[in-house]
Amino acid sequence: MKNKVLIIIAIVAIIGFAFTACDNGNNNDNDGGGIPAKFKFANGTAPARSVARAAMDIMRAANIDTASFKPYTDIYENTGLGALGTKVGSSITPTSFKVEIGAVWANGENRNIGGMLVDKYNVVVEFAGSGITLTPGNVNPGTYDLVGVSVHAGIKASSSDGWGGATVESDRKESKVQFAWPDTAGDFATNSQMQRAGATISGNTVTVNLGNLMPRSIKHLIYMGWDENDLFNAMFPLIVFGGDTAKLVEAQRITYNDIISSYPTTLLAENNIVGYTCGAIVNPFTPVTVSDSASAVVIETYWDIDGIIEHYSGPDNTQGGTDDIFVLKNGWWNALTISGYTE
Repeated sequence: MKNKVLIIIAIVAIIGFAFTACDNGNNNDNDGGGIPAKFKFANGTAPARSVARAAMDIMRAANIDTASFKPYTDIYENTGLGALGTKVGSSITPTSFKVEIGAVWANGENRNIGGMLVDKYNVVVEFAGSGITLTPGNVNPGTYDLVGVSVHAGIKASSSDGWGGATVESDRKESKVQFAWPDTAGDFATNSQMQRAGATISGNTVTVNLGNLMPRSIKHLIYMGWDENDLFNAMFPLIVFGGDTAKLVEAQRITYNDIISSYPTTLLAENNIVGYTCGAIVNPFTPVTVSDSASAVVIETYWDIDGIIEHYSGPDNTQGGTDDIFVLKNGWWNALTISGYTE
């Protein structure tokens, strides 16, 4: 019972940041200034709208803190929490890739001008479709150099007070992925990963929660069942765009200073269970300056889902067995790109 109590506490600590970190400092969640803000989410790669944007793409390819991603990449190298086995066939492009956005926000000039936030909750983006544009409100003129996105992984967690009291459930189930079950994977009904995930199949189309396709990092995962041997069913890390280096920040307490060194040590996310961490995947972002004459500021976040799922033979290294594994490809975070500009 003790472990179940800890589950819900940790989840609150990880996703609760979205409501405090997005405060724009003017006691008015999204009125900001007088410049409308638009947040676009779509499949593909952010377009090079300017020379600065093209230069950022080159910079992003060059500035990657590879070592920081080790908690995520170990599993692909069969040196971490468990062996994936051998990759089977070609990468899989999902037919549906729905992601539930908890909150998005932006900060600039060391937060002196405040942040802008989207007070939308449970907004679902179909990355296999035409995308979506949110128009949450207005922002102040200024230069914005940090954008954050919180995502619900679609997993379920529950807790009890441990003394027979009420049970509290957190059940975010909108982040779902659909893909064609390959013949090489054997019988869907006996696949242990899919059965643990509560995945379903109609014809040959599988529907599974996004979090059940994510490999966990050490002591980052908080999930239903508290099974330390389950390599999947992960909480989704924060997605943050800022600075000039792609990196993974993995710590019990993450601050804005961990993203951009010129920022203060204001709390961004925290896991209140000692020994457990939060994760933030950071990709570079070219700052966007919003003048008082701009008609709007547009922040576009793209996720290229082409071939984003991979099939592995599992620990027995025999394809088609009950332990075959489906997982987001190594480096899936590199498929996230962003562009900011004014209209």
